[in-house]
Amino acid sequence: MRQSLKMFASCISKADTKLVTVGSEMYRVYHYEGKLNLLENAVVLLCWKEGDPVDPGHMKAFLSTDVSLTTEQILTYYSKRWTIETYFRTAKGHLGMDRYQVRSGQAIDRYLTLLLFASLCCIYSHHGSLVNGLHHIAGRKSMDSLNIFTTS
Repeated sequence: MRQSLKMFASCISKADTKLVTVGSEMYRVYHYEGKLNLLENAVVLLCWKEGDPVDPGHMKAFLSTDVSLTTEQILTYYSKRWTIETYFRTAKGHLGMDRYQVRSGQAIDRYLTLLLFASLCCIYSHHGSLVNGLHHIAGRKSMDSLNIFTTS
């Protein structure tokens, strides 16, 4: 029976879920394994943070095509992958990663090295937060240009 994920999630109760710990967080998880659209066999995890209501508005969904993984393994992999995804989104949005084109392997290596170095400088300057470091540097740049105009 084909239906939307949110529609399906609205039929799930707390009793249908299992409590799973990932890192220091606890989640209520509904585990589905089986055919999913064009995939013959896949795992879909519907998750709610422990304490949140088990309703579609608070749900997060995860898909894995590796059905041999446990629920805990899938969620652990996604928790590690999330930081990678947010880094690339930030690099594209604030460091111009999506606007630069290179053709050779050496040029790609050099560009990524410069990009990572710029990221590390921002993180180091703001004690571990790339986004806050970028905002701090952008604000300082704006203030410096403002000071140039007001002192001349």
